[in-house]
Amino acid sequence: MSEIINAVDNEIVVDRPTYSAKPIKKIDNGKGYWGYEEIGVFDGDKQIGSYIRNYSAFYNTFFPFKRGGKWYALYSKDYTSTRLMELPSCKDLGGEKHDTFGFCPVDYYVPMYKDDEWNNDEVRDDGEEYLAYGFVAGCVWGDDSSWKIEMLDLSKVDEGIIKRKHQFGYIEEPDDVSCLKDAIHHANDEHVQIAHQQLFYIQDKAVFVDCWDEIRYRVNRLHTLYKQVEDKELKKKILKVYKKLKYCIKDIQKELKKDEATSKGS
Repeated sequence: MSEIINAVDNEIVVDRPTYSAKPIKKIDNGKGYWGYEEIGVFDGDKQIGSYIRNYSAFYNTFFPFKRGGKWYALYSKDYTSTRLMELPSCKDLGGEKHDTFGFCPVDYYVPMYKDDEWNNDEVRDDGEEYLAYGFVAGCVWGDDSSWKIEMLDLSKVDEGIIKRKHQFGYIEEPDDVSCLKDAIHHANDEHVQIAHQQLFYIQDKAVFVDCWDEIRYRVNRLHTLYKQVEDKELKKKILKVYKKLKYCIKDIQKELKKDEATSKGS
């Protein structure tokens, strides 16, 4: 359904499309393999397309939004990546490719200007309703004890380009929110408030485990960032930090072996 403007009692009423997606079929890949799902795309009650998602859970991996007068959706047909869909055609426009070290999405959110409680504007002067950036919650493989929040640059969706950015550091979505949207507040062109949780350990051993997990996460993130960045100088800086972290891990492993040998000998 395209947007239709009707005059009702001298007021303008806009019939907006109501895009959504949900699993419509389970796909059994045999014993020892996880199942896939066929995901149906809908405008209201009418199915307008479908795609195969190579994972057994859908989560909230579909979010429609509008930019430049056109409708799009963030979606994930490959569980390690985020893609961009054109609506209502359901055409895949581009996005991230499968990546073993990729950020596995579970939820998306693109704020509207009217969602900002500090701003009463429905649209910007240029007519845009949605901001030029969004958010994705998920995790890298092996770090799924909580969902992390990252940013998506949507300024070039008309070219089929989306860019995920590690903009906020390592931040975890609160356990007590029902969806990513509930963690995002006061989003506008300049800033955003994000509710997140942080766990503080008291015992030294627990602190070490937490630091170890974070170092491993940083190494994976730097690996992904290195492949995404085009600037050569920035690539050199990323590679330098990446190598330092790898050396740090090796040093820790050596110290652990020494401590283990000492404790056995005592």
